[in-house]
Amino acid sequence: QALPGRDWVIFTVKFNNIASFDDAVIVAENIETHERKELIRGGSYGRYLASGHIMYARGTSLFAVPFDLENMRLAGSPLPVVEGGMLNPFSGTANFEVSNNGILIYTPVGPAGVNNVAVSWMDRQGKTTAIIRENRPFDFPRLSPDGNKLALTVRAANDDIWVFDIQRQALSRLTFGGGNSDLALWTPDGKDVIFTSDRGRGVGLFRRAWDGSGGTHDLRVDQT
Repeated sequence: QALPGRDWVIFTVKFNNIASFDDAVIVAENIETHERKELIRGGSYGRYLASGHIMYARGTSLFAVPFDLENMRLAGSPLPVVEGGMLNPFSGTANFEVSNNGILIYTPVGPAGVNNVAVSWMDRQGKTTAIIRENRPFDFPRLSPDGNKLALTVRAANDDIWVFDIQRQALSRLTFGGGNSDLALWTPDGKDVIFTSDRGRGVGLFRRAWDGSGGTHDLRVDQT
């Protein structure tokens, strides 16, 4: 958000080692000089209000803290405004806005939704049977060529690829190291998983054995 009458903007910084946007940081930066000031550690989606406050989301609550616009610093302690606000744990966005005369509009927290996803078989008659007993923020499941394993994304502030062994009922993490890893695909022989990851300065393609052995190979440089 551009701050009024100034060359400053406020925005959220997500680090590649956090699991939740509750651990993100709200900063202000001068777009001319690139001077940056940390304002709030532990929150996301900061918005400057005409009342002279910054409102932001953390967990399921909205908070407001007095803000000195002239000196670009906080002028008090955060106080809760509303309990039960909706913060997207994967993007850090919160559904709220405040009018100039102080009216708050927001989306309340609803059913678990994206945080509580079941992975199931469905037969031709529409009957479902759970594959993984535990519901989590699963996404983009891909069945291995032999039909015995699933590679899938577990959503968080930094997404990771996990592999589920259907016969053993065992879920194991495949990617580590920060950043988002997503969109897993199996190699035709079922030995490796190909996935995208934004580790480093851009998004690349990587390959790793499904059981995590042998390390991760960057397909942009791997010639084997």
